[in-house]
Amino acid sequence: MNIKNLFGTISLFLVALLVIATGVSANHQVPLFIEEAELNGVEISSGDVNRLDLERNQEFELKLTLVADEDVKNVEVLAFVSGYEYNKVERISDSTPLFDADKDVRYVKKLRLSLPDEVEEDDYKLRVVISDRNGAEVVETYDLKVDVPRHKLRIEDVTLFPGNMVKGDQAVLAKVRLKNKGERDERDVKVTVSVPELGLRSTAFVDEIEVEEEKSSEEVYLRLPKCPTKLGDQSLVVEVSYDNDHQKVSATKVLTVEENKACKETPAASTQPSVTQPATQAPAATEAPAQKSKLRSALEMVLVVLVALLVVIGLVIGFSKLKEDDE
Repeated sequence: MNIKNLFGTISLFLVALLVIATGVSANHQVPLFIEEAELNGVEISSGDVNRLDLERNQEFELKLTLVADEDVKNVEVLAFVSGYEYNKVERISDSTPLFDADKDVRYVKKLRLSLPDEVEEDDYKLRVVISDRNGAEVVETYDLKVDVPRHKLRIEDVTLFPGNMVKGDQAVLAKVRLKNKGERDERDVKVTVSVPELGLRSTAFVDEIEVEEEKSSEEVYLRLPKCPTKLGDQSLVVEVSYDNDHQKVSATKVLTVEENKACKETPAASTQPSVTQPATQAPAATEAPAQKSKLRSALEMVLVVLVALLVVIGLVIGFSKLKEDDE
């Protein structure tokens, strides 16, 4: 091998080393590791054979204590659960904002995840991913067991007939659709519908609802008074009691109550006498000034007569004195 070929071989080797070194640098793992992890206050370990039990329709908190081997910038932590049927609509996940970490400093990060009510009862993995902009991510997994409550009824829908707008003296029919999301069948389910502000209340029963079954109650009948004391939007409350009356679930809908036109005539008739009453009392009010005027005129005439009489008497006395003087 001549020197030229040897030099070319060495050059290719150096280039290969540079490429490898660049690749290693690009894939350098984020220098941050999980020192401790807690789920709802219970310590968990990655790869532990013991699964942590959680109930669906429950929010849980993941608390992580992180330690950096060296300074690192623009780090985020993502926690998620895969395998949920409706992850595209509602993912079971949470993440932290970006943060910087200094070497040998502990950082506590809290994430909140919620298990929807539709999650199937099964084993799952909680995956925690620590990543930055360029480095290879750190991934830890924790085993979970998703369970369901022993007793759990859910109100799926409340249907009103003829609708949510009614007038006084009309009837409202309410039908309540329920779903059993618990582990046990439910029997003798009590459904109560009420409008508290109008004092209305009625009850119906559902004999049995099996696990994962949907069933509707019979129509619950409510009749509004002819002239309701309150109009406008009212709260229609649905309350469901089950498990021998030990469990309850409720929902509220808006019922708009409109005035019955027949109620407008009664107030008008009752106010009619009060309108005509001032007209009948008006002459009595005008008679008093007239009587005072007549009395005043009579007194003035008497006074004039008295003055004239005094003048006459004065003249008589004057003439009498003059006559005596002449004699």
